[in-house]
Amino acid sequence: MEYTYRSLDSRTTWLCRLLYMLAAMDVVSLFGNHYQRTVLRRVAYMTADNAEAIQAQAASSDFWTRLIAIPPVGLLLVVYVLAGMWIHRAAANTRALGASGLSFTPGWAVGWHFIPFANLVKPYQAMSEIWRASADPYDWDRTTAPRELPLWWGLWLATCFIGNAMLRLSLHAEKVDELLTVNTLSIASDLVSLPLNLLFAHILIRIADMQASQPDPAEAPGLAATA
Repeated sequence: MEYTYRSLDSRTTWLCRLLYMLAAMDVVSLFGNHYQRTVLRRVAYMTADNAEAIQAQAASSDFWTRLIAIPPVGLLLVVYVLAGMWIHRAAANTRALGASGLSFTPGWAVGWHFIPFANLVKPYQAMSEIWRASADPYDWDRTTAPRELPLWWGLWLATCFIGNAMLRLSLHAEKVDELLTVNTLSIASDLVSLPLNLLFAHILIRIADMQASQPDPAEAPGLAATA
């Protein structure tokens, strides 16, 4: 199969803008969750004298927390689709730039994200291969991936695990202490998601820059896929 080099610049610019928007939403969510935590603690010590005021605060907190949570959901779906397209194109570019003997085809660089258990490791390996082949297409197997990659993947896994735990607990949380636990997980998710989005944007920019810096990438001959 022949591969043609296509610049990642436009794709990277738009995807990074969305990632920065997600990071900004993480900050907003942190403030919202902090306010919710304050209200929940007041509910825990509510008395007959202040019950009406605290219940009003709780209703307001619940409304704003739900409202803040809506935009990131839709934006995340868009980011997932664009990130998949970006990874596919980046993997194809490495072959167009001259890399051979790669383990992950462009399709499987994306596809492994949807295979249970394998998606804990394989997508990271695919991204590592893309980075190394972008840095040096002809000697990629001797190139070392940077520390940013395992850190990025660790943050991604942490976000997934925290999100899963938060979802499971929130389905049955009714008591104040249970709601506080969910709130704690939500804050933890924001604290992990914020650097994750910024770091992923950094990685995308680096890979795009490395591919663009290769000699005459637009004229590089397409190579047959060996994976």
